[in-house]
Amino acid sequence: MRTSTISRVSVLAGALCAACLQQTAAGQSFRWIGVLPGYEVLTAQAMSADGRVIVGHARSLANNQRRAFRWSADGGLQSLGVLPGGESSFIGSAAYDVSDDGSVIVGESAGSMGTIRTFRWTAETGMSALPLPPGVPLNTAAGSGLVSGDGRVVLGSLNSSASPAPFAFTWTAEGGSQLFNIPQWAIPRKLTYNGSAVLGHERVGQNSYAAVRWTLSGGRTVLLPDVWVSCINADGTAMHAQRPDLSWQFWTAARGFQSLEGHSGPTGAYFGNVTPDGSLFVGQVSSSTGATAMVWSPTAGASTTENFLRRHGVQLPPDAVGQLRWTVDISADGRTLMGQGELRASDTLSYTGVWVATIPICGSADFDNDGQSGTDADIEAFFACLGGHCCPLCWAKGSDFNGDGDTGTDQDIEAFFRVLGGGGC
Repeated sequence: MRTSTISRVSVLAGALCAACLQQTAAGQSFRWIGVLPGYEVLTAQAMSADGRVIVGHARSLANNQRRAFRWSADGGLQSLGVLPGGESSFIGSAAYDVSDDGSVIVGESAGSMGTIRTFRWTAETGMSALPLPPGVPLNTAAGSGLVSGDGRVVLGSLNSSASPAPFAFTWTAEGGSQLFNIPQWAIPRKLTYNGSAVLGHERVGQNSYAAVRWTLSGGRTVLLPDVWVSCINADGTAMHAQRPDLSWQFWTAARGFQSLEGHSGPTGAYFGNVTPDGSLFVGQVSSSTGATAMVWSPTAGASTTENFLRRHGVQLPPDAVGQLRWTVDISADGRTLMGQGELRASDTLSYTGVWVATIPICGSADFDNDGQSGTDADIEAFFACLGGHCCPLCWAKGSDFNGDGDTGTDQDIEAFFRVLGGGGC
């Protein structure tokens, strides 16, 4: 409920000193996570639900070898190593998924005798290979990997010459590795929190696909016909899908199909993930001029990730402006985004880096997002927003400056002037 008054605004505005207007409240809301020694390129694959852990792989330009990595807000960037016997293989290791709390990581690694194995990593056990299911030939490659939100169930892929060939398996500490019966042309995208079901798509005809939920007990449910799924939430109520006409569209249970704004054609949009409630999708748009990181909302439409972050109070450093290429993942609450970007080492040399950005709870001193903080224009824009006239690029939450859900209150005004003065919200 709005409780501010003109007299209250006047008192607060008059209390501001001119020097305070020149200060900013820049924080560590955006950062590049760095590089592993000896590896020049980082590729991110997944992020924990709280946005504090990122996993993927580093790659050496000298020999193309990969190394799985884990980055955390507290511990920084670390190599997860490789399985015994795979040290010299160019395949190396790569992490593909992480549990909700960031404690369990899964992926694939080269092992002994040239094999590839699905691995599970925890801080206590390190990297360990998951055993093949009973009856699967030892020369079978087992790779990639998804992990349930609680970290108890792992889904791995199998590449076998056996007939009929198994294509996937599950692992739990209690039951070990068991074959998981999905068709050859099925692509799993998501495990539910407790690992009881897998969501993705499978081929149901010569050139037709469908979004499907498979259960570990053997059940199968078609969620949506005639789609090829690139990302989906855990309950199957929101997905990004390609339709038979090759167009990419959103689908949510609440709104049905929606056209995808901001892409350049059937192959111009690539997606990373969607929030559990289906309110935000993240990914990339590509064109002849390059790739751009994007955020899409079924209600608000499309935005470049750079503009989305600015409107939500994230101040980008100079080396990030115009360099965000892909938004790979988003936290469960929609406040932390992670992705790929181009880091320039010189005018002629650049490399792929991983960035992470956390949206602050309250707005910034650059309220109108023009790149200048604490100016008269910011103050005017804030007061205009209090009056119900927010500028297009202003703080995304408008006059709810402190992010508590109530707009235009005394607390919002006080928070605005504290931030202008260089303080916290």
